[in-house]
Amino acid sequence: MTTMRRIKTGVAIMLSASLALPLSTTTSCSAYVAPDGRTVAAIPLGADSNAYDRPVSRHYAWSDLSPREPGNVLLLLAFLWPLPGLAYARVGKPARVKALAWWSEPLLAAGAAWLIWTVATLFADPAAGAYSGTALNANKRLKLPSAYK
Repeated sequence: MTTMRRIKTGVAIMLSASLALPLSTTTSCSAYVAPDGRTVAAIPLGADSNAYDRPVSRHYAWSDLSPREPGNVLLLLAFLWPLPGLAYARVGKPARVKALAWWSEPLLAAGAAWLIWTVATLFADPAAGAYSGTALNANKRLKLPSAYK
């Protein structure tokens, strides 16, 4: 196994593992968490406002999967797209398939990074999953041309 293939395999595994990280976070605008753990709609008069926190919701790429919304599968594929290519790379490839992979992988990586970042920043703050997913797709895209020498 060449060094470049090892790098690509490591990046694909890390990209898949970043599904376990939150993609984005949102902070509630209409609720607070009291010091005793209760959720309240407003801070009571005279209470120390520093003692009350806004609840933070974490959103994962896999949490919205539903058969009624097949578009959510695209986000999951943005994290998992390199795995079929790695499995296929273990089997010998004809020259045409190598050329197709050489041209399509950068496009897939750029598209996946764009999709991950767009979904993570649409109505929320990006979290670790968005940063790692975008960076690992960029790494895969930048490392590609020398992989087929």
